[in-house]
Amino acid sequence: MCMIGCLRTLLIVLNSILLVFVLLNLIGVFTLLSGGGATVYVMSFYLIYKLTYVILGIYGAARKKHRLVLAHAVMVAIFVVAACFLFLLPPAIDKNIRESRQEKFDKYTSDDDFKKEVDETQKRNECCGWDGPDYWTKRQQEIPDSCKDAKGVVYSKGCKEAVEEQIGWLQELVIVAASTLIVYNGIMMIIAFLLWYKLRKGEDTRESF
Repeated sequence: MCMIGCLRTLLIVLNSILLVFVLLNLIGVFTLLSGGGATVYVMSFYLIYKLTYVILGIYGAARKKHRLVLAHAVMVAIFVVAACFLFLLPPAIDKNIRESRQEKFDKYTSDDDFKKEVDETQKRNECCGWDGPDYWTKRQQEIPDSCKDAKGVVYSKGCKEAVEEQIGWLQELVIVAASTLIVYNGIMMIIAFLLWYKLRKGEDTRESF
């Protein structure tokens, strides 16, 4: 009974911490729903899924409902497996960021929004063109003022280098996030399966008498 009590407490505490995180994120997502977008809807599904198994875990552990605890454990296990696929994302992030940023440089003269963003990128990172000042001259375009410092000297490095640094940071962030999710939910999954087993075993014992 002591082990069951400890497992129940651990499961409730871990899920309660997760519940706070999920609710805070849901509030943020709902404020963005008016804008739509696939990312918002995917995030909404992800958070609702987590909210479902968190509630199952808390209620199942509190009420000693082994079927609810099992449902919670299975849902967490599915989430852990899905989280493992996050380790496959860095190459995709790399490719998408490169293509997106380079496209903005390519359309510098035809899109005002892209022009503004490229100018800000060049000023902020003290870079010029996608792969250097020659990027503009090869296209028979005048080197933008955002490529120059206060003295009018053109920056020699390309903005591709700045993008590479951002890609590296994002890749590290994804790996850390995926590792944290897998470890935290993995611990919770093990506790949930142990609790389910103990509760189920206890019920079978009572039925045998």
